[in-house]
Amino acid sequence: SKVMLYGEAEAFYLDVDIEGQTVFDRKLLDELARNARSPREIGAGLKEAGFSYIFVNWATFRRQQESYRFEHEGQKHEGFSDLVTPAFFEQLSRAGIIKPVHSDGPEVYKETPAYVLYQVR
Repeated sequence: SKVMLYGEAEAFYLDVDIEGQTVFDRKLLDELARNARSPREIGAGLKEAGFSYIFVNWATFRRQQESYRFEHEGQKHEGFSDLVTPAFFEQLSRAGIIKPVHSDGPEVYKETPAYVLYQVR
């Protein structure tokens, strides 16, 4: 199984197939959120890319979302998309696309702990 790390770049000791989605990378999840017409299409895109799990570091995500936005030569660059939020993950969960299987850490957003592992269904 393959794990998407969203907002987490410290993967040195992970002995699994991973793909990072940091503020500096092309972000599949952002593209799916922007272009998919339904949660089902997002799930299909995740499965097509081979992901079985998504690990989100909400603490890093929030810090980078707030601090990595800039404008250069009239073009806006964002850290992480405003489309991918805890509410977005909750919507995917309610639709049966993902399922939270483990969470830990202090609350970063209302009712959202710092670290959450979701299973792609």
